[in-house]
Amino acid sequence: MKYAAAASAALSILAGCEDKQLFNPGKLSSNLAIFTDTSVSLADRKLVEIRIGDLTLPDGKLVAFDPLVQPERKPFERTVAPGTYPVSFIRGAVEYSRPAMLVIRFSNAKVERFELATVEGQDVGSLKDDEFYGIGVDAGIAGFGNATYGAAQAKFEKAEQGKPGSRYSTYYDDVISRAMPGVGSDEFVVDHPLSGEDGAAAMTQAGWGDGYYPTFWGLDGNGKPALALIEFFVITDGDGHSDLEKEKAAALAGMSAQQQADNKFAYEALKAGDETGFAAYLRDRRIGPKDYVLESGGSFMLEAIRLDRPIALRAMLDADATNELGPHDAFLGGSYSEFAKALTENAEKAKAEGKDTLAPRSPELMAVIAELESAPTVPIKPSKSLR
Repeated sequence: MKYAAAASAALSILAGCEDKQLFNPGKLSSNLAIFTDTSVSLADRKLVEIRIGDLTLPDGKLVAFDPLVQPERKPFERTVAPGTYPVSFIRGAVEYSRPAMLVIRFSNAKVERFELATVEGQDVGSLKDDEFYGIGVDAGIAGFGNATYGAAQAKFEKAEQGKPGSRYSTYYDDVISRAMPGVGSDEFVVDHPLSGEDGAAAMTQAGWGDGYYPTFWGLDGNGKPALALIEFFVITDGDGHSDLEKEKAAALAGMSAQQQADNKFAYEALKAGDETGFAAYLRDRRIGPKDYVLESGGSFMLEAIRLDRPIALRAMLDADATNELGPHDAFLGGSYSEFAKALTENAEKAKAEGKDTLAPRSPELMAVIAELESAPTVPIKPSKSLR
């Protein structure tokens, strides 16, 4: 089965991939450098590796699959030496804590290049630029298994279903859900359907869940597999930092020490309710309405609405702020007025349900919002931090 690569897949070519290779893994995944550029540690990349356990490959055949949907999937054409190998997954240390890739390691040899893993009948030469072979996930779980796992699972199910008065439901409900109940991002299990038999699979949550994911062989200088990995497309460029962390780093890079201090003190005034003090920063153009707020993310406009600061919002309207979302607030969708109205509507709904976790925006703030909606769209005056 072929699949079109996601639009977000990196276009950079991974150093080390052979120029004559029919399929360039580096065009599909920008995260392979994690294994080739060892000068940058996982910690520096804001990533951690979580050990799952050991998987035995009695005949050296490896399977990648959704073990609940297609446990009988064929093993890859390439094989490794029979043995028992460690399996782990890599995820963000704090943010992006869902598994970003599942890894099985066959040696400590340095990875020199990658190739797309294929099963019998798949030809990488037939792939178009935006296609790849991979595994389909439909139960939110992915894993590496050995060649006898599927048969072992089927044998277990047949035995359970054949028991007198059996109430057996599915392999997930009766087996896997006990080890992976879906309450955390670090859930995993090495599953052996039949005690005393070889069939086994090491599995965890599949990145973003259901989807289609490629498997790569990481080859050493002699062309032998040092590892294999399933790429879940959770991160890019081998970077586990969150979007918020990346946005903050970019903002800091463009600000002087004084601009950073102005940003900090203006936001402290806004939080404390010192709206007159905040307005002074605006008046002196030491900050702008849609400048990035280093402490919280988003803009001062967003924070004035969130914190219900009508005087501060009025000062920004007087500074020619518009209703259109700034670049740091685009994740909201819509406009600032829609954001304020949504907060009020959600608060009123919560109150009707007997909850007091939210408060509606004040009438004073909503009056400023009404003016903001009717204000003409004009360029805002840049703060000194934007010059």
